[in-house]
Amino acid sequence: MSEQVHPERASSTLEFDPHDPSITASNLHEIYDDLRSGCPVSRGSKYGGYWLLTRYDDVRAAALDADTFSSAHGVYLPAVSEERFPLLEMDDPEHRAYRKVLASRFNNMVAKRWEPRIREIVNELVDSFVDRGEADLVADFAEPLPLTVIGEVFGLSPENRAQVRKDAFDFLACASGSPDAAEALERMLSRWERLAAERREEPADDLLTSLTQANFGEWDGSDRLIARLMFTLSFGGHDTTILVLGSMLLHLARNPEQRRQLIDDPSLIPAAVEELLRLYAPLHNFRRDATRDTTVGGREIQAGDPVLLGWGAANRDPEKFPDPAKADFTRPNARDHLTFGAGTHACIGQFIARVELVTALDVVLARLGEYELAGEPTVTGLTGGGHHHGVEHLPVRFTAGPR
Repeated sequence: MSEQVHPERASSTLEFDPHDPSITASNLHEIYDDLRSGCPVSRGSKYGGYWLLTRYDDVRAAALDADTFSSAHGVYLPAVSEERFPLLEMDDPEHRAYRKVLASRFNNMVAKRWEPRIREIVNELVDSFVDRGEADLVADFAEPLPLTVIGEVFGLSPENRAQVRKDAFDFLACASGSPDAAEALERMLSRWERLAAERREEPADDLLTSLTQANFGEWDGSDRLIARLMFTLSFGGHDTTILVLGSMLLHLARNPEQRRQLIDDPSLIPAAVEELLRLYAPLHNFRRDATRDTTVGGREIQAGDPVLLGWGAANRDPEKFPDPAKADFTRPNARDHLTFGAGTHACIGQFIARVELVTALDVVLARLGEYELAGEPTVTGLTGGGHHHGVEHLPVRFTAGPR
């Protein structure tokens, strides 16, 4: 298994390299399907060696077993920084201490309280382009929506929100482990560190202030740590939402019968969001490290081996989701998808993300109706260190309906 996967002849005897530029949106899931059926626990030789899990049961079991599959050595392959990202790259009890501080601001009840304001933001964004009769639903809508939402949740000024957005895109454009990625990351961390220091001097009613005032017990509560925590939250809450919302809107553009189904019966939108989250996971492969010798799918994994949890591949495992490439808005187990991870490290922002996505589809379908493609969309292979997948440009035309 020393060769790379090539789109024209993906084989179970070949290895998967998440940074392979020949991986595209059109062949990505064919590669996963081939590996899952022929070599579901595959071995990669680059970056010091690693394993990739592609079956749903294997990925979920590893995510739930944080004692055996540790996050503390990093979730990127190769690592993008010598400094760890709080929550993502911590194990319990350290991880639990930081998550506990955040839980009161990211639970389901809080997310529901944000729904009216999120609906206002969504309508304001649609107002900004609706009279044109055309738009790029990524640049004009999917990008600014999560940035505006997390900006308000975090208490950021419009200027700081714009800078966070620019920093995030600069970082995503870099290869994982490259000097450019390290430089982009340091710019982001320095900015958050300055903001944390400002909140200590001038507190406000926002998340950043609450973190500067929190008691983390024996664990680090410095401005640098808070900067890394805010990077984790802002990056996760911004970029992944952009990618998956773009994918959802593109799917409905390409499948007008399903779009009409949701327009006729908006009560189906929450179920549709879960199914589209399953189909179009924006984050595909997160690393864990084995803490002890173990066996997965008959393959012997040694202590210290990096293991990639293939969220995107697992979500299309036919053993778990029959006819997995088909969008079925009545699929009974769609919510079992692993797009938000599983176990102790499940995405802390998933409740707010769900409210954003459901509200976004509800308003767009009500106001843009039977929108259609006005050009060729841009869909990525794997970007941002070989982890992210989604839509970057989505030109559409439409006849606006009532607000």
